[in-house]
Amino acid sequence: MKKKVIYILLSFLTLTMCSCHQKSVIHIEGQAFGTMYSINCIGNISPDASRQLRSQIDSLLSELSHTFSIFDTTSIIYRWNKGEDVPLNEDFLAVLRLSKSVSAFTDGAFDCTAPYRGQGHSRSGSRIRRFPSC
Repeated sequence: MKKKVIYILLSFLTLTMCSCHQKSVIHIEGQAFGTMYSINCIGNISPDASRQLRSQIDSLLSELSHTFSIFDTTSIIYRWNKGEDVPLNEDFLAVLRLSKSVSAFTDGAFDCTAPYRGQGHSRSGSRIRRFPSC
């Protein structure tokens, strides 16, 4: 996931560093994760480069949404939370590894394998998942 963000930022920086002319502001906005985002790019960016940057941003956010949206019934995390046997991608496994280390560090106070906790307790009172080997 970090590599993707770095790739997009490097692409953007390359586009802006190659410009030595008058700078303009390109405004990119859209929807992701149930909210709006807005990005202002300052530089001499061609219309083609602007469309390419927007396409890369939309693609990254779409991929992250497909992995992490708890509202999208086709997303990996939604299906995983429902107990489905779903293939886990590298982004999901990276977050799962981090969650595992945070859980160990806090002696289980933060446990992503536990069911939803509305008011500090689970609906069923029991754990439903174990960490897959990652």
